[in-house]
Amino acid sequence: MKKNREKSQQKTLALFPEDEIDQLPPISRPPELAEKNDEVELDFSDLSGKTVFVLDSHSLIYQVFHAIGEMTGPDGRAVNALFGFTRDLLDIFSKWKPDFLFAAFDFSDTTFRNEIYPDY
Repeated sequence: MKKNREKSQQKTLALFPEDEIDQLPPISRPPELAEKNDEVELDFSDLSGKTVFVLDSHSLIYQVFHAIGEMTGPDGRAVNALFGFTRDLLDIFSKWKPDFLFAAFDFSDTTFRNEIYPDY
């Protein structure tokens, strides 16, 4: 069982090679906002009455990777995790219309989960 889990984790991690992240283009504003330098200030000190979602992103990615049948892009890479993650995000936005959504990601190193469950 542990070997299968490790193999699955390796397959999931292979979807997100760290060296490719550095090659992504910078995120830019849409042209209609490019001229504006207005910064949006968000006040998180009082969230009462707001709909707030905190998403355990890596957990969701892992779950949808294994829940959705194999899907590949034109270059042969698995895209089922990306598809499922995006589908679930869109579902949350359309059904719940949250005021805020925080997407949390684990570090690639040991985390509190490993302390709770060493085989994680």
